[in-house]
Amino acid sequence: MAPYPSLGKSPIDQLFLAYTGYSIGTDGTPHYQFWECTDFLPLLFHTDPVTGLADGGMFTDFLFLALGILNQSGEGRFLARSDKAPAGWNEWLRYMDELFLGDRNLDALCQAVRCSPLSRTNVWVALPYPNPQQFGDDAYRIEAVIEWMCLFLTRWAKKPWDDCLSA
Repeated sequence: MAPYPSLGKSPIDQLFLAYTGYSIGTDGTPHYQFWECTDFLPLLFHTDPVTGLADGGMFTDFLFLALGILNQSGEGRFLARSDKAPAGWNEWLRYMDELFLGDRNLDALCQAVRCSPLSRTNVWVALPYPNPQQFGDDAYRIEAVIEWMCLFLTRWAKKPWDDCLSA
């Protein structure tokens, strides 16, 4: 029996929040978070402690989020809503680059699915917040979000993940 009951009421069944990128510690020090294949394996399925065999699914959906990122100078910038050090376009692109790193984050999730009893898993990616301090008026903010999504989807389409990840 699976350790988590299926809710079965929406397209998202069991959602895991996978925070990526940089967070700023209470001491002001940036801390880097990324995911590797071995990090995802215990999140995809439950293993019976006696037999060592998979005996149930765990999370079916993964939402990648980043609260912060470091800019080229190593300064922390916020990808979420913040009046202090908001991320600009270049930091948005760095966030996307980190999502697509080989053997980490999205690629690592795909590798884990391929090593698991699952056939595929659903992926969700949080959009960076278009802070008015960086993106000005509403039209430019909307344009920036659309452009980022188009770039993301173009990169996604070039990846060989059809067998493991659903966007």
